[in-house]
Amino acid sequence: MNSAPRNDPARRRMLRGPFARLAWLLLAVALFCSFILLGNWQVRRLSWKRQLIHDVSTRVHATPVAAPGPTQWSRIAAGHQQYLHVQLRGHFLDMAQTLVHGASTEGYGFWVLAPLRTDRGFIVMANRGYIPASLPGTSAYAKAAPPSGEVSLSGLLRWSEPGGGFMRPNRPAKGQWYSRDVAAIALADGLPSTSVAPYFIDTD
Repeated sequence: MNSAPRNDPARRRMLRGPFARLAWLLLAVALFCSFILLGNWQVRRLSWKRQLIHDVSTRVHATPVAAPGPTQWSRIAAGHQQYLHVQLRGHFLDMAQTLVHGASTEGYGFWVLAPLRTDRGFIVMANRGYIPASLPGTSAYAKAAPPSGEVSLSGLLRWSEPGGGFMRPNRPAKGQWYSRDVAAIALADGLPSTSVAPYFIDTD
């Protein structure tokens, strides 16, 4: 019984043609759908960015309001009130400030976070500003300790930054911080977690 050779060019073209066209068609459909999804994602992201810019511009220049207390913390955790302009009164706790590695327009250095107990009883991490990497350990840094007694602060509410910086996890045991992770810093300082706000304040 005769049969066509398996390597017959005509047979290969007959079998390969429809499958090749189908494969190219499926690939074209997949690419088309991918471009549609990517375009929709970019439109949504642009809308989100515009809304964020609007919120920041509006809130930064708004009259400060009272910093959210414990009854409002669930909304903070859900992502609300970022960049809200707030004010608070209280006194800084007598403990070492936390230095968080970071960069600014002045170069690489540290953000200085200090816990402040408000006159309403809860604790807020206050970002007191940026210092160059050469400052810690000097007499100038010692003089820059938080003021004693009651203080009044205003600034922008910022979300906690859990985990660490890009490719650099926080190392609390070594006092090495690469993100402003409020919960982890509070734990390292021995502060009661239920009393510490889930946000920090970038002071004016």
